[in-house]
Amino acid sequence: ERARFEIGHLGKILLDMMGRIPGSTEDPEAIDQIRKDEDKIDILYSEIVKYLQEIHVNTMTPQESEVFVELVGASDNLESVGDIIAGDILKVVEKAREKNLRASDALNDMYENLHGAVSRAVKAAIRSVEKNDEQAAQDVLALKDDVHLMVDQALQHQVLELRGDEPPGIETF
Repeated sequence: ERARFEIGHLGKILLDMMGRIPGSTEDPEAIDQIRKDEDKIDILYSEIVKYLQEIHVNTMTPQESEVFVELVGASDNLESVGDIIAGDILKVVEKAREKNLRASDALNDMYENLHGAVSRAVKAAIRSVEKNDEQAAQDVLALKDDVHLMVDQALQHQVLELRGDEPPGIETF
């Protein structure tokens, strides 16, 4: 139960981190806070894995071993999302700030929808772990294909979008 609680805590830090993404293009402090959140996630993740390894040393029943694998996998997946945000997404945000780029309204709408879907998936994942909720786990799996489709659509739109109606000095992508 302690591991479930801590994995839920890790997920809540991740949700806070995700909540800072939309404003991060205009707010350098949001970027700094996202990096601090990622550090918290990394530390908590290490502690969770260490705790689960200590438990695993004891003899486990097959059912307990299955739960162990699920908890390690859940914490690993949540930590990986934090890595993607603090690494890949922040690089894009910082590059856009540096080059004075901004997303078009259509692309922003796609990003908002994607952000909402990923947030719902993370919330369902947290519920799944904290409450051992099978329906929440199924919700995560159901959202996975939607998220992949949204990412593909946003990337295609980003590549194809050519706009010339923005004020000078602001390029869109």
